Amino acid sequence: MEEQQPASSPRPEEANGSGILIPLVIATFIIVGALLGATAYLSQQISVVQAQLVEVGAGGPGGGPENANQPPRREPPAKVDSDKLIGAEDPANGPADAAITIVEYSDYECPFCGRFYQQTLPELKKIYGEQIRWVFKDFPLPFHGNAQKAHEAAHCAGDQNKYWPYHDLVFENQKNMGLSDLKAHAAKLNLDAAQFEACLSSDKYAERVQAGIDSGREFGVSGTPTFFVNGRRIVGALPASEFKRVIDAELKN
Repeated sequence: MEEQQPASSPRPEEANGSGILIPLVIATFIIVGALLGATAYLSQQISVVQAQLVEVGAGGPGGGPENANQPPRREPPAKVDSDKLIGAEDPANGPADAAITIVEYSDYECPFCGRFYQQTLPELKKIYGEQIRWVFKDFPLPFHGNAQKAHEAAHCAGDQNKYWPYHDLVFENQKNMGLSDLKAHAAKLNLDAAQFEACLSSDKYAERVQAGIDSGREFGVSGTPTFFVNGRRIVGALPASEFKRVIDAELKN
C-alpha cells in the first residue's frame, strides 16, 4: 500500500520536479534576456552600418555607394568655375556655346554611374537637347579593378573618332569589362584592331586618366558619379527631377 503523505508535504517526485523546474525557468529567462539584448545590439549595429553605407554612397570613397543616392540638396551647392574643371583634351558632347555645361566625374565600373547613364541621362537629353554640353571626366575608383583600363580604352577609341560610341558600349556592358571585352567593343565599332590594341597595351592614356582623378580631388570629388552643372555640384545618381531643378535655375539666370 502506498503511504499517504501529509497534506503540507509534497511528494518526493513533486519536490524533485520543482527543484528542476525552477532552475530551468531561471535559465530560460537568462537566455531569452541575453538573446533580446543581442538582438537589440545587432539591430543597432546594422543601423550604424547602413548609415555608413549611405554616407559612402553619397560622397565617400565608393561613390557609390558606392553612391550614390544622397538626399536631394535643397540649398544651391557652392559654385565652381566650370572653366577650371574642363581641360582642353576632355571629351565633350554638345554645342560649345550651350547654355548649360554639365561636367561628370565618372567611373565606368560604378553601378550608380551606369544607372545614371541608363535612366537619368536619356531623360535629360530628351528635355534639353542641344541646350546642354556634356563633359566626361575620368575618375576610376581604386577598388574597381577593370575601370582604369576601360577609361584608357575609351581614349584609344577616341584616337579613331569613336570616343562617345565606345563610352556608350562600356556603360551598356558593365558586367563585361575585361581586356578581351574592351577589345570586342573596339571590333564592334570597326576600329583598327592593331592600332587600338597597341594604344591600350602601351598605357598611352594612363596619365590622362590620372589627370582626371587629380582634377576631381582638387574640386572635392570623392565618389562617383559627381556632377557640376554650370559649376553647381550634384552628387549621386539622382533622378532627372533633381538635375532639372538646378538646370532650370541656371537657365533663368
